[in-house]
Amino acid sequence: MPPTPGGITSGTWRKGIELPVERPEPPADLSPEARAIWDRLCDHTEYLGVLSRVDGLALFLMVQSCMMYRRAMDIVREMGITYERQTPRGPVRVTNPAVNIVDRTHKQILEMANQFGLTPRSRRALGIKLQPHEAGDDDLDWLLGSTRN
Repeated sequence: MPPTPGGITSGTWRKGIELPVERPEPPADLSPEARAIWDRLCDHTEYLGVLSRVDGLALFLMVQSCMMYRRAMDIVREMGITYERQTPRGPVRVTNPAVNIVDRTHKQILEMANQFGLTPRSRRALGIKLQPHEAGDDDLDWLLGSTRN
């Protein structure tokens, strides 16, 4: 994060601080599902060498966005993208409000994924080179709770 003018003038900002790669403590009230997301994100970001204890809040917000995305997608799968609503003029098809939540949380997750080096572009910017790997679990599908096969 770039220094703020106040941090520079008051002497609290220090250039070149090196933080150890370290998992932040998870919030005690995470559900088992949220804790699984937390642990998976910690595994990935720790492996990339970009996770530090001070990242707990940002990681928590990403977990919350993933959980909200999953819940909203469950509603969209159950009710559909649109549904019929009765009006004085008769039935009208309207967009399911959960679609807006899916859209908003999708953008939040992508923004946070960029912050943690979890996208190709952000890894390139960090100078992280990929090694060839064997086919395995699709972590994005798992993270977002997708049922794609």
